Amino acid sequence: LNFKNLLNINLKLINRSLLLTDFDKLFITDKPKKLFSDDINLLILKSQKDMIVKEEASNDFIKMLRQSEISKIKIIELENQGHVTNQIKLFEIVKNWLDEWHETNFDNAANHYSYHSSIQKHFCYEIVLLIEKLSIKNGKWFDLGSGIGFLADEIEKQFPKKNVCRIDFSKKMLINNKKNSKTILWDLNKGLPIEASRSTLLVSNFCLHWLIEPKLALKDWFFKLDEGGFLIVC
Repeated sequence: LNFKNLLNINLKLINRSLLLTDFDKLFITDKPKKLFSDDINLLILKSQKDMIVKEEASNDFIKMLRQSEISKIKIIELENQGHVTNQIKLFEIVKNWLDEWHETNFDNAANHYSYHSSIQKHFCYEIVLLIEKLSIKNGKWFDLGSGIGFLADEIEKQFPKKNVCRIDFSKKMLINNKKNSKTILWDLNKGLPIEASRSTLLVSNFCLHWLIEPKLALKDWFFKLDEGGFLIVC
């Protein structure tokens, strides 16, 4: 777009009636404004004492968003902020919101996860075949990012004497594991829980890419193994 050329436009050539009709469609309508898709997650940082934007203006904007059928609006009000944020951990606010959204998303998927995970199931079987070829000494076995327990279940079928502990940060995912499973509710972004230290087998299937620092996580998992232990990641 050449803004310089815009300055040379003859305003008399503008079709005023058409322009007014377009504005009428945009602003004079009882229909909800379709600004975003219905399933969008929206974060609004709102100043309590904004010296430029009036309170009713921001409230009207939020009301308009709700009318557009967006139900996933999270509003965070900032105290003692004007139009320019001052001494605020903005990155931390956004990160916490994303973490919360991420966890909720997995919780919501727990009940129907089984129907949309054919690839994960395939590699569960591949991992079990690999384990069968290894000589793993006695010790603790953990499934990292276990979800509803596909991989841990398959391992226990082939190794009935082993109890694979399942680790996941979604409570609903862990609830959907089979009865009497050993589970730990834990965010792997914080490293491994102390219970998983010095394990002889750590397995993880389609989990690593969800972590904030996958390289660091992989390194941490490797160094937390017991001597001679195995780490299998897909």
